[in-house]
Amino acid sequence: MFNFMVSAEDRGGQACFSNVTVLLEDINDNAPFFTQLEYRKSVYEDARINKVLLQVRADDVDIGKNRKISYSLLDTVGNTFSIESETGVISLKKALNREDQATYMLTVQAKDAGVPSKSGSCAVVIQVLNINDVPPEFTDSSFKANVSEDAAIGANITTMIAISREAAQEEISYEILQGPDSDMFKIDKKTGVVTLQGSLDFEIRKTYSLTIQASDVGPPVLTTTASLKVIVTDANDHAPKFGWDLYTAKVDENSPSDTFVLQVFATDLDSGPNRDIQYSIVKGNEAGKFKVDPLSGIITVDGLVDHEAVSKYSMTVRAQDQGVPPLSSETKVHVTINDLNDNPPEFSNTNFTVSISETAPVGKTVIFLRPHDRDGHGNGGPFTFRRIQGDETKFRLQKNGIITKVGPLDHRDGEHKFKIRVFDSGEPPKYTDKTVTISVVEGVTHPPAVEPLTVYLKLYGSQFNGGVIGSVKGSDSDGDLLSYSIVAPRAGSPFTITTDGVISAFSNVPSQIYRLNVSVTDGKYFTYAPVEILVSDITEDILTHSLTLRLSDLGPGTFVENNLAIFRDYLGVLLNVPAVNVHIWNLQSSESSLDVVFAVMKRVKVGSYLLGLP
Repeated sequence: MFNFMVSAEDRGGQACFSNVTVLLEDINDNAPFFTQLEYRKSVYEDARINKVLLQVRADDVDIGKNRKISYSLLDTVGNTFSIESETGVISLKKALNREDQATYMLTVQAKDAGVPSKSGSCAVVIQVLNINDVPPEFTDSSFKANVSEDAAIGANITTMIAISREAAQEEISYEILQGPDSDMFKIDKKTGVVTLQGSLDFEIRKTYSLTIQASDVGPPVLTTTASLKVIVTDANDHAPKFGWDLYTAKVDENSPSDTFVLQVFATDLDSGPNRDIQYSIVKGNEAGKFKVDPLSGIITVDGLVDHEAVSKYSMTVRAQDQGVPPLSSETKVHVTINDLNDNPPEFSNTNFTVSISETAPVGKTVIFLRPHDRDGHGNGGPFTFRRIQGDETKFRLQKNGIITKVGPLDHRDGEHKFKIRVFDSGEPPKYTDKTVTISVVEGVTHPPAVEPLTVYLKLYGSQFNGGVIGSVKGSDSDGDLLSYSIVAPRAGSPFTITTDGVISAFSNVPSQIYRLNVSVTDGKYFTYAPVEILVSDITEDILTHSLTLRLSDLGPGTFVENNLAIFRDYLGVLLNVPAVNVHIWNLQSSESSLDVVFAVMKRVKVGSYLLGLP
């Protein structure tokens, strides 16, 4: 429908208006169409007459009577089916027999009421299903099968077979109905083969009862059942089992032969010869220090046992049954040899003559006595020291075995004898006497010696919380106490040094090269050593382009002291860059090797960039 206005005007200027409505009449120019080109429906052959099977639907884009649709069957197949003209509902009008005809192919026509009328069609496939009324049958109602208790998981037990007398019924499926024993077995759904799914043990259980169900494919699905008794037969499938995985015992050293140590014991769940057990030591008794009775499992001493020679024996004892073939198991036996205090303290060093300078400071160590004891813990250290003879105004014996200078010395006094007695911790304790000869020599003064120090301080994101960064190491051939200091330190310097030579840095140290002059003195002489501290930043670029090189049989101290400069020079020559462009920013020990993490800065005319190495 369209609405519009029409106006008319004469030459004198007079006008009039009128509304016009145009109604369009539909013509039948569209044929009906179905929502599906093909419909399928299954129906059992015993379906009742007038049973509604399905409904087809068609539509028409025309309007009015041109859109009104009526349905019809182009072939009713002997009036077996009918269709309602207005709804498209297809119903059954005659009894079906699948043996006569299993499939029906229908053509449904949808016609509109236009003049002339138009129509469309679709296919309808009716599948007739069989009615199953004879269940499968086993040849008997109960079955038996034997299986050895040592059968492996997955082993075949028996095959269950059922047949179907129903026409066109070929496939049977099998299952084990849920029951107390159903989890121990499995049946193949198609072949009926029953297999083992668990471990069997004749000594624990001798029979299993199953219910086997056979089903056809229907419809309707019909089933039948039969009982299956699985009988387990005996086998030598149990190895002897020890009461413990580890037996431990202690016996005094020097114990005589046949001294009782311990008894091992194993059991076997089998019977007869399969449970008769014999014991033997199969490992750890190569020296023949022990023996085991093959029937009782009693282990006794069979040779001289000495704690100082071997403090602990680890043996493997085997228990073996007499089955065919025999089965066995093993256990560990640890025998600790108790230590007796039968050895006095000893000294590895046979020279107890020492020298000390007359100018040595008070508190200077003269000698450190380090005894040892061939006896074990409890009969050895800690050791107790006692002075028997010696001048306590000049020397003192400390509790830890160190003899120190406590008074003035003069080389003209000659030698001093200091006799000590050292006791072990045994009960009763044993002791050893030793005389230390102390020779006082004339004092000779030498200046300290000190080596230059280079410290590499790498900062991530310019962050540093402050702390120790290195230490200056000096030495004095006179044994004098050394003191360290920074010569003429600059105001605001971020570095400090202790009198022991330990260098620390404050937080947030700017990245640059710092040079310090460190003095070391023995109280009389001064020696100077340059200290160079190279502070640099580790950027994200350096982290991204870093490589790790693993060096075998090398520690970080040895690398820094002997190899660092050579390493940087070699990489500089290899990569054609100055050695200062080789940034070594991490050393990490890994067992007997050293991981060196480094990055290389490559120079170009317009600036510099990090070299990405393959």
